[in-house]
Amino acid sequence: MKTAALAALLLLTSTAARAEEEPVVNPVGEFARTRVGFDGINIDTEDPRHLSSWTSPFLGDQHASLEGEAFYREVGRPDLADRFHARSNLRLALGAVGGGIIVAALVPLAYGIHNQADMPEAVCQTRATNGSCVSTTIMVSNDALLNGGIEAGVIAGVGLIIALIGYGLESQPIDAVEAHELAARHNRGLRARLGLSSVTVTPSLSHQSAALQLRVAF
Repeated sequence: MKTAALAALLLLTSTAARAEEEPVVNPVGEFARTRVGFDGINIDTEDPRHLSSWTSPFLGDQHASLEGEAFYREVGRPDLADRFHARSNLRLALGAVGGGIIVAALVPLAYGIHNQADMPEAVCQTRATNGSCVSTTIMVSNDALLNGGIEAGVIAGVGLIIALIGYGLESQPIDAVEAHELAARHNRGLRARLGLSSVTVTPSLSHQSAALQLRVAF
């Protein structure tokens, strides 16, 4: 009997201690801390169909950055986070390859500069007096610099095209409208888990009557 009473006392003491250690969750504060938003946009009220480009996503009332993969992982889409990661790596790879090719274009140019010279060449000059051909030596460019410049231009052009393809590739796997809807869905699910509802009361006035419009979002 004493053992059971002691065990019950210990259990109550342990439960009380845990209750003191664990703070009571404030649903409103928790929602404000963990909601997802975009700079300059109210995702709870604005229609996303007008969006043409992304703005910076953030987490909570402290506006912690959710750039890149972090946004997709926060809204529960790791598949999109992986696609973003792959696209970003492809962009970097194309940029690096294009830049490397552009740098490599300096090789034929440097070779042409190094080997550019004037070379002696025998030509036939016809004399006006008797029409005979007289061999004459003149100095002629070997065109090493010109050829090297042409080769360098072609190679650099290829590298520039590859680099521009990488630059133009979009890292985001979805557009701004889809991202807006993902964030709004995340926030609705967060409200549901916390047992919150959003109620907005807006006065509606006209020349005939005055009323209150009640907007409830779950």
